[in-house]
Amino acid sequence: MKAILFNSKGAPSLHKVDINLINERRSEESLNLWIDVDGKENVDNQFFESQFNLSPLSLLDSTRARHPPKYESFDDNTFVLLRSIDPTETRNTVKFSQ
Repeated sequence: MKAILFNSKGAPSLHKVDINLINERRSEESLNLWIDVDGKENVDNQFFESQFNLSPLSLLDSTRARHPPKYESFDDNTFVLLRSIDPTETRNTVKFSQ
């Protein structure tokens, strides 16, 4: 799990996700925080529920092996579930991951 902190004035910076980073984001409204969770084993549901007020159903969707992309807007955050395309060694094939 990694986080990218950015605003309109500076270059994005890569961080480890922790409570200090989240509090920094909350104290300065011009900062935006993107959290990239790679793999369901990296999802800490309690952390996301308590810190971002995410719906337990959204978090459940994020850990399912197959779920269509989705977008949910909340009062103070946005939940986006995407698929990525991973290249494979075999020509003309791709592997999708969530």
